[in-house]
Amino acid sequence: MRYFRVEKEVMRVAPVRYGVNSDGSQNSDEWETDEVQEITTGFSVWEYEEDGTTIGVEFYPVKTDTRDWRNDELQVLKTIEYDHPAGEWQNDEW
Repeated sequence: MRYFRVEKEVMRVAPVRYGVNSDGSQNSDEWETDEVQEITTGFSVWEYEEDGTTIGVEFYPVKTDTRDWRNDELQVLKTIEYDHPAGEWQNDEW
């Protein structure tokens, strides 16, 4: 039996706004900070043999539209599940 585990990778960012000149340079010392956003960048899937030997690591990227913070995370999770069918792979959390 082969095994896998999945790790979610995120970036935590705090978007800031400030006035700019026509060349894009900042024109004041004042910053407005928005609430911290968490953006899922993807999932790392670690695959290994029963004895613990690592087979490999594959990264499944997630696309996020920053206009409304929607992403394709659920579709990526379904792809990981499809790529690791229950009869061939085992993961107690899946």
